[in-house]
Amino acid sequence: MPRTRFVSVRPSVIRLEDRVTPTYFGNQLFPLDNPWNQVIAAAPVAANSDAIIARLVARGNPRAKPDFGNPVTDNALYGIPVTVANGTEPRVSVTIPSDGYGSESDVVQIPMPANPVVEGDGPFGPGTPVGRGDSHLIVYDKTANVLYETYLTARPTETTYPSYDSDPGPNHPTGLWGAYSVAKWDLNENSFRRLGWTSADAAGLPILPGLVRPDEAFPVSQGGQGKID
Repeated sequence: MPRTRFVSVRPSVIRLEDRVTPTYFGNQLFPLDNPWNQVIAAAPVAANSDAIIARLVARGNPRAKPDFGNPVTDNALYGIPVTVANGTEPRVSVTIPSDGYGSESDVVQIPMPANPVVEGDGPFGPGTPVGRGDSHLIVYDKTANVLYETYLTARPTETTYPSYDSDPGPNHPTGLWGAYSVAKWDLNENSFRRLGWTSADAAGLPILPGLVRPDEAFPVSQGGQGKID
């Protein structure tokens, strides 16, 4: 389960045009000039773009594939769920195992609603950590517009951390929330991870702003509020 660590170089930022962004519970996710909220249609192509595409094709994965999942047919939730908090919930600490990413995690307490949904849970209740995979937990505090994301998340009732196969993961102390990494994002400002640090998605980026929403996936004729280009 350990991730490969890369030595990063300082990225350069290209100024793009601002745009009015959709809101989430009435809040804007990051300021307008944040990279997440800029149109990139006219942005220059990266110099190594062809090499990246060639590498993807060579790996047998030449196309982007949405991974929404269908709980009706496969009894699982492949999409990454979001648990919404209002800031009044009890705040809990998250323990990180020795082989986790404690040195690259934010030491914060998370406002934890009752029965939060973890990625990989089934539609009829929490899934077992055995074979649950990434087990991302996303908690969005809609009152403060603050985001918390964890990776390989274990509930207080679970005795092991999540695994990717039929074998249990490492032991997890019961009574505590656990995760291999914890990242906090203040969406009211241009907050970024420290250069080279991981995040719940491994790339040092937040997950929530990149999730596809119903109005982005379905045209108005199919019940959505937008269109597909």
